[in-house]
Amino acid sequence: TGLDYLDLDTNSLSGTIPPHLSNLTGLDYLDLDTNSLSGTVSSLLSNLTKLTILDLDTNQLSGTIPSQLSDLTRLNYLYLDVNSLSGTIPSELANLVGLIELDLSNNSL
Repeated sequence: TGLDYLDLDTNSLSGTIPPHLSNLTGLDYLDLDTNSLSGTVSSLLSNLTKLTILDLDTNQLSGTIPSQLSDLTRLNYLYLDVNSLSGTIPSELANLVGLIELDLSNNSL
């Protein structure tokens, strides 16, 4: 699609991350922070290979961080802080060589 910037932060969104967002393959920037999103961080987000910024902080996301996020090779900023994520940090994230900032604070990792 032609959409490259989607900012829906602080909108009282609830439910899971909509799977159809993974169809927006032209996205460079996805910001869903400060909502009430629940469920897991969808591995379908790995379809958004043009993303440079993924911001999902300050929600109610749970489960583990999907290793498929390492497919986002253009990613510079990844914010998953202030959620309820658990488990280990996938070692595959080390493959994100362009990553400038990674915030996983305030989870149960």
